[in-house]
Formats: sequence, C-alpha cells, structure tokens
Amino acid sequence: MNAKRVSFSLVLLVVFSLFSCTEEKTAKKIKLGNEQWAVSRAMNYLGKVVLEKNGFDAEIVDADIESIYNNLNSGKIDLFLDTWVEGHSVYLYDFKDVEDIGAIYKGCKLGIAVPSYFDVDSISDLLADSASYNNLFYGEDKDAGVMISARTAMGIYGLNPEIVYMPEDQLVTQMELMVNQKQNFVAAAWIPHWKNLKFNLKFLVDTTHSFIENDEIHKYARAGFQKDYPEASALLSKITFSEDEMSAYLLALEGANKPADIEARITKWMDENKEKTAAWVK
Repeated sequence: MNAKRVSFSLVLLVVFSLFSCTEEKTAKKIKLGNEQWAVSRAMNYLGKVVLEKNGFDAEIVDADIESIYNNLNSGKIDLFLDTWVEGHSVYLYDFKDVEDIGAIYKGCKLGIAVPSYFDVDSISDLLADSASYNNLFYGEDKDAGVMISARTAMGIYGLNPEIVYMPEDQLVTQMELMVNQKQNFVAAAWIPHWKNLKFNLKFLVDTTHSFIENDEIHKYARAGFQKDYPEASALLSKITFSEDEMSAYLLALEGANKPADIEARITKWMDENKEKTAAWVK
C-alpha cells in the first residue's frame, strides 16, 4: 500500500472515530435509576455529573428499588450505580437482562448498630433490658436488604421490638436527635454511610450470620448498554473508591437531598480531587 493510500485510510479512520463518538453522545438521554438513599444518590448523581462532563445527556429517574431493577431489566432505564451484589441478589436473580460494568466500592456491611455510649456489644445483649431502648428498633424501608436481615436475626435471637420503618433521611434525623440528647437507640446500619462516623455508631456482634459482612457495590446497566455506549461505559467503569475515599466523599454530600445541591457538591468535590477524578473526565 503506497503512502497516499495509508494517509487516506488514517483520515477515514479518524473521521469515523469522531463520527462514532458524536453519534454516541447525541443518542437518546441516558437514564439513571435512583432510590432515595444517601449512597444511591451519591453514586447515581456522580454518574450523571461524569456523563454530562463528557458530553452525554443524562437524567435521574427516582423510584423504589424493585421498580429500578424492573425498569433496568426492561430497558426503561439505562443505569443503576448502587447495586449491592449480595444485598440486592433477590432482584438480580429475578431480573437477568442486565450488564455489570464493574465494582465501584468493596467492603460493604449490613448490621444493627447503637451509639457508642450505649453499653451493649452484641445483639444478644439487647435481650437483657429492652426498656433501656424502649423496645424500639429504628429501621429503613421495609423491603431494604438490611431490614430483611434484621428481622431474620431478631427472630432467631427471640427479640420482638416495635419496628419503626422510615425513609433513610428521616432515620438519620432521628439518630441525630437521639445522639444529641444522649439517648439509647437500636437501628439498622450499613457501611458505607457518613452517619457511622458522624454519630460514632457501634455495630453489634451477630452470631447468627444473618447479615452480609463483605459485599460490593457495582455499576449495572441494561442489556446492550455497553454496545450502545462504549465510551460512556469505559468512563463509568473507571469510577472506583477506596474505603477512605468513600467516607470522605459521602461526608462531602452529608445532608444533600435536592438535585441542584447534590450536583453542586459533587462538582466541588471533583474539582477538589482532580488527581482522583481526572480519569473520569476526558
């Protein structure tokens, strides 16, 4: 092949590549499912911000966890970046038309926690004096994985507290109120979450093995997403956090629950951590 043909071929390759990237970015809006949980907001809004910084059009779709997987499976949404591989296994088993884009965080844990000043160390210790915590258990939404495990564990231990179900933001507010007043409480808890550090929570020892102790958060997409959006998939696959990075990131978003505030804080955090986020923005 002579030099002119080689040069012409290279030009065609560059033009084709540019056209492919442009076509990918001008395709329909990428929809990310989001449950109103702190970690879900942190992960999915981060995905939205990263996609938009790279020229993609993205949108957050709020829904409950079962609807998110149902819509991901049917292709009504494109992404969910807060899949707990073991914690959400019941949904992944039912909804198989999804693609794993890789881990975003390793080392998740579910459990029952109390404030550090409450003198109990294991779930079995709660049997001794239920009046010390008013025989109340503050929990998440009824269908959350941590709540399914908590009900199982309490049944095995013979505990029968009144369970107070509430949205995550309300649960966090309740914890803050009781910590400020140095009141004992027993609540559902999980890692990662900024509340563990801020409220100095202590996870209780569980000998029933009802709780997941080493889960991973992965980025999941609808079937065919990686083929339709190879550049977006490659960028999202690079988003990962260590334990310390995740703690700092979640603390930066503490209390943010309105879209504009969440995105503003994420942008600020990315600007302040360019060494970490440079690979996410091309």
